[in-house]
Amino acid sequence: MDNDAAARFRATVQNAVTHSERVAGEAKARSDRRRAENSALAQQFRARRLAGGDPTPTSPALRAAASSFRIRNALPVENLPSAAELVPIRKRERPKPARVGDEDEDFSQERIMRRVDGTRPGEPRK
Repeated sequence: MDNDAAARFRATVQNAVTHSERVAGEAKARSDRRRAENSALAQQFRARRLAGGDPTPTSPALRAAASSFRIRNALPVENLPSAAELVPIRKRERPKPARVGDEDEDFSQERIMRRVDGTRPGEPRK
């Protein structure tokens, strides 16, 4: 009975070690993948080729918090330029004034428009 309990204990320990090694391997692979993605984004950022529409810059407080987190956890911290230095402020174009007058209206479809009774707009109804 003593040997049976020892065998179960060894099997349990071996299962726990196997599980922890698998989880650690998956976490390392995920971390490596994220580091590679972040490195690629940082390169695009430095080259000013980041994709996207009108990005909203990260607030200075959030950037400082992220930087201190990386320093506390011994992660590499790159001194990247601020959003204002990288993305020039675009002046918004003024909207074009609205058209005024009948000459601007588009009546090109009038010749093909018909009412339910078969008459065209402007003709007397049957």
